[in-house]
Amino acid sequence: MLIRKTWMNHQKPWHINRKELYAVWATLRFSQSKLKNRSVMIQSDNRTVVSYIRNQGGTKSLQMLDLTHQILTLANQLEMDIQV
Repeated sequence: MLIRKTWMNHQKPWHINRKELYAVWATLRFSQSKLKNRSVMIQSDNRTVVSYIRNQGGTKSLQMLDLTHQILTLANQLEMDIQV
């Protein structure tokens, strides 16, 4: 499955870490009907994204913390097991 989108104007100035974590969230949200009660492995070459998901948040960025919270909330609602 290929998911392709362009950044909206308000997203273009975001830091690359925030964009990559948002891409994880958007992909999970887009695919949620297929991911219910599944185990999902998230692979990223972005260490910050992996760290935020693995540690269920972080202290450096409120926006990254919020996105991580949204990812984990979605995973909980879908009874999805996330591995990084």
